[in-house]
Amino acid sequence: MTAALLFFTCNVFAHAATVERGLFVVHFPEGHADLAEQSLEILEKGLAEYSAKLESGDQPIHLYVCVTIDEFRQLGGAIAQRGVQGFTNSRAGTIVMKAPNLLGPEASYAGVLRHELLHVLLARHVDPANLPRWFNEGLAMILSRENRFSNMFQVARMYTRRQIIDYDALPYVFSEPGNETQFGMAYAQSLSMTKYLRDRVGEDTFWAIVDDLKTKPFDRALAEHAALTPAKLFEEWKGSLWTSALGWSLISGISVFQVGAILLVIGYLRKRRRARRKLKEWAEEEDDETILFPWELEGRDEPYPWEKD
Repeated sequence: MTAALLFFTCNVFAHAATVERGLFVVHFPEGHADLAEQSLEILEKGLAEYSAKLESGDQPIHLYVCVTIDEFRQLGGAIAQRGVQGFTNSRAGTIVMKAPNLLGPEASYAGVLRHELLHVLLARHVDPANLPRWFNEGLAMILSRENRFSNMFQVARMYTRRQIIDYDALPYVFSEPGNETQFGMAYAQSLSMTKYLRDRVGEDTFWAIVDDLKTKPFDRALAEHAALTPAKLFEEWKGSLWTSALGWSLISGISVFQVGAILLVIGYLRKRRRARRKLKEWAEEEDDETILFPWELEGRDEPYPWEKD
């Protein structure tokens, strides 16, 4: 889990060493030069990839790498909750990250760092005041390739349990990261909503909306490019969730053995359908009088092809 768009004052008590290259300045404790170099490589590769879509500006981007929880908490204050892996002051171009050994078992240091870098680049590409928090998070997750399969099922579970967060309530959930369950739900919902918008309007229109946020609020850009209001988009997205919710309900209600059996049957039926289709194709290449399928011979009054003179 990450946190962004925060304003904090960095206490560099433990970050006595720095390494600078290009746009990036990495601050790290003595004895962790390898981690600083690894971080620089991730940032540079991310910038090269994202610069095709987003402007980076010429102001430096500062990364503070924390190798202890105490450092992370002193830099982040109230935002440095247990589940938070990194956070950003995007306007100032400052990122604070937990070292890889402090992250959860499923977290990727490179993925989280790319996510935080994207918040900085988005703030430089558009006017942050025009970028809704959910859309900011959804964009960062999509571009950093955090399209985790688990997010889809989390949103499906939220839908079946009537836990979808109302559109107007999303900003307040993000502003109170102390409730980690709600915070995680808001992230999953943001990714799902952003992916829905991209699929709904297409890649070109999607990025036209993003680019227009340089000068226009989100609701106006959405209306001009997609003839949608945020409320309409939310209701459409919510209405589309029933299919994934149905799939999650089926999977969550049966055993692993049953899932395997279902997959086996589906595989068999697909294989059988492909075989029948291939046989039909071969038959069409032969004489029209040639019949290859036993089910086409049933109830036949005329002689079989091999019985003709």
